[in-house]
This record gives sequence, C-alpha cells and structure tokens, in this order.
Amino acid sequence: MWQRFTERARRVVFFAQEEAEGLGCNFVATEHLLLGLIRENDTRAALVFEQMGIPLGRIQSEIKRQATRGDGRLGQDMQLGGGAKRAIDLTYDEARQLSSNIGTEHLLLGLLREDEGLAGRVLAELGVRLEAARELVKSLPPETPTRWPYTKAAKPAAPLGQVDELRRLFILDAAKWRRKSLISLFDVSDAQFRAVLDVAARLKALDQNRTPGVAWSYPRTLAMIFEKP
Repeated sequence: MWQRFTERARRVVFFAQEEAEGLGCNFVATEHLLLGLIRENDTRAALVFEQMGIPLGRIQSEIKRQATRGDGRLGQDMQLGGGAKRAIDLTYDEARQLSSNIGTEHLLLGLLREDEGLAGRVLAELGVRLEAARELVKSLPPETPTRWPYTKAAKPAAPLGQVDELRRLFILDAAKWRRKSLISLFDVSDAQFRAVLDVAARLKALDQNRTPGVAWSYPRTLAMIFEKP
C-alpha cells in the first residue's frame, strides 16, 4: 500500500500512529494524520501552510481542542479508520493527477477532500481551501528525491539529530512487536515491515558516515540467534 509514498510521507503515517496512541485511540483517524503531517516544518505540506499564512501550532491546538479522546485500551495493531482510509485513497488520486509519487503535499490534499473528517473540518475553519492548496502544490519546486532505497550516492551525513530520531524509532512500536515474527510476514503490517527496513537502512548509512563523538549509548542489548539455515 505504501510503495509510492516518499520517506517523508511514510513518516507522517508513523507519526499519526503516535498521535493516535497519545490520544488513547486504537485506530488512526484523519485528525491523527493531520497531526502527523504538521510534526515537521520543512515538508512541502508545511510550505503550503506557510504560504497560506497558517501557523502549524494553530492547526495543532485546534485539532487537540476538538479531537475525541479514546479510552486508552490500545489494540495490538494500529489500523486506519474509515475516514483515514478514504483520505489515503484520495491522496493516491491527487498524486495520480499530478503524475508523481505520494508526498506530504498529496496527503494534505487528500485530507482536504475528505471533508467529513475532523481534519478536513478544522482546515476549512482555518480557511484552507482545496483548490487554493492544489494550485500552491503545483507551484512548489520539485521535492528532493527520497532516499528509499538508500544508495551510496545518497547517504545522509549522520547529524546528531538523526541519532535521536533513530532512538525514537527503536521504541516507536515496542509493545506491538511483542511475540511477532518476521519469518512469515503474516504477524506484521506492511507499515511495520517497512519501518524495519527504514531503520536498518538508516543505521547502515549512519555507520558508514560515522560522526566522531557519536556514541550508541542506548540501554538495550541485541542478541541474534539463527536456528535454521
């Protein structure tokens, strides 16, 4: 499902899962996707909001004010709710019309088109209009190509902030990974499996571009036991 998503767009989905958990919800709704979308201020979606004069903090405060809190009883797998699924489908449609991979800007357009969800309603209240946003998206400069799959020509420079980001990813889905197996792939979702590959690629690139003074002082021990050929 996520093959055409850029790295930044996939991170939005991961962030949306975190936001849903933070609000005690056991599924991802449109408001969680929007909260994930505005977690970073250097995406193409953030540039659209900037050009419209809408601070990301204002969007966050409105969503947090209106969002429904769950009961905190989280399931093993964080699935997309009905509204979020429709928003993702519309996101694919927007990217198809623009003949491009799916980036954060297409997620924004998908959320605007799914106007029955809380995300679409809040954006409408703040004056974000679909056609205006679409025209801004068309005028944006091309996005830097995604680093997926990673190549030698596109290795990141391993800033200290990336170490913190990786540490966060290590524990992002810790509870959901208990008693899960990667042997058959039936125990994990598509997003979880891609997260494994994403973290592995980042670790490999970070190790190849080791910055002096960066220590992996993370309080975990990893043991790998190969019982089968």
